Amino acid sequence: RQLCTPPRTQVLRAHRLPPPRASSAMSCTGRALLGARRVAGAQHLGAAGRPPVLLRDSGDLLGASPRQLERSFRRRLNTSLSSLNEEMPKDVPENVTPAGVEFNFTPYYDVPELEFSRDRQFCLLTLQHPSFVGRTLEQRMGYWDQKRTDRADRVQRVFGKCDKDNSNSLDAEQLKRALQAIGMPATEDWVHGLFQRHNKQGDGKMLSHEFENVVAEAWGRVPDPQFSDQFHRVHAQMTGDHCYNFIGRMSPVGWVLRLVRNLWPFALKRVAILRNTYENPKYQPELMETLIDTYEGQKVRGINNAMELAELASEQPAEAKGGLVVRIQPTMRGALHWPEGGASTLVPLRGFQENDPGLVGKMGGWFRAFRA
Repeated sequence: RQLCTPPRTQVLRAHRLPPPRASSAMSCTGRALLGARRVAGAQHLGAAGRPPVLLRDSGDLLGASPRQLERSFRRRLNTSLSSLNEEMPKDVPENVTPAGVEFNFTPYYDVPELEFSRDRQFCLLTLQHPSFVGRTLEQRMGYWDQKRTDRADRVQRVFGKCDKDNSNSLDAEQLKRALQAIGMPATEDWVHGLFQRHNKQGDGKMLSHEFENVVAEAWGRVPDPQFSDQFHRVHAQMTGDHCYNFIGRMSPVGWVLRLVRNLWPFALKRVAILRNTYENPKYQPELMETLIDTYEGQKVRGINNAMELAELASEQPAEAKGGLVVRIQPTMRGALHWPEGGASTLVPLRGFQENDPGLVGKMGGWFRAFRA
């Protein structure tokens, strides 16, 4: 924001950004990404001594009015951020496994004390994350508000990049490139189906708001988060505060990725579920295979729905052979909001067998089934 209306003296030296402040106790990942705003210039200098795109040719603005300065800097700032969101700085670590981050996935049998009224038709996915610790509900909700803003900005950038002819619409070929950018199939049949479902005019031109609906179909809309510290009633190991949501047991396994995306508090560009091919206590990615990926689809056959994935997760610990791990790849802005996660984060996906709701819970289930 400071760069939008700079004094003229700042125009000449704004590319000399101060080094980031980082405490000595901060991890190397945190130090690397805390400087990412400075990397906005450093990673995009091009030739030696060439100023970043944000400030290039700023000498031409010395005689400009304040309004012209503001418009120029807004345009160049947006251009810089657009490229940054697609390119992570090279010195940012990948495949980081921070402490205190964990997914739990289990078939859920309704526990009356929790008042979810879910019977036995759902699986429960929860997330523990260090950004929740010591935060009020309002502060936590702010993460998802920011996530919605970041997602909307990214969708508009993808749309703008693919709209090569500046027609404010996407034809079939342009839509294919946009679909590839957001991790959706780009086949002829799929594109034809999207035009049928979302192109209200039927003219073969996908408008911006129609493309937003396409993204919502792929990723789901960002819901308000729900939290509970009572899941020890479901399984004794599920202690602490969890963000949670439910998914139908027979839901396609790909929908689990959508649920993971929506539970994560920061903006993402890619999610995958991996499986250890050997014992893997350090979560080394070279000892894993991909089960399902938002960009590549399902890689291993035989896992058809959420229930089968939950059962697979419950067969062994996450670090054992066959254990499951979620790989999170954030957008640049998502990484800036939580630098500890690096360029990609490996999160254990711990599974549990279906819980025992006790006699009261079973009787409530029988009664509801009888009424139905």
